[in-house]
Amino acid sequence: MIDYLVALSTLLLALSLASERLVAIVKTIWPELTDENAERTLAEDRRRRITVLVLAFLAAWLTSSFLATNGFNPVGEIPIFKSPQGDHPLPVYIVALMCTGGSAFWSSVLGYANAVKDTKKQQAAQQRMIMRAARQAVKPEVPKFQ
Repeated sequence: MIDYLVALSTLLLALSLASERLVAIVKTIWPELTDENAERTLAEDRRRRITVLVLAFLAAWLTSSFLATNGFNPVGEIPIFKSPQGDHPLPVYIVALMCTGGSAFWSSVLGYANAVKDTKKQQAAQQRMIMRAARQAVKPEVPKFQ
């Protein structure tokens, strides 16, 4: 299960980075979206923030659309997990919504998931060592004839 979380968070981290880069490009074209310190009323700043949030979602939706099952498809599905029970796709817009969490969030999730995965590997190795030591300690001694 942790492998699925690692795969999902890796995918979302990559898509978040790509969509953040696209938002940065658009903000460069329209600098009024970037300037947070400009003299604005509260309503104007709220409008700017909402515009940036909508822009972030649209950028994530665009970048996620390239991973759809049958090529570029904004209303398609992205196969997230493949298991013996079959594929587990998510709609592109759900993946885009998850991407808007930001690359810092998904990087943290990926770090935690990898830490859990490494801890489980260490516990399994330790358990194998304990079992091996227990088997060697229980070995019956074979009498030596001279």
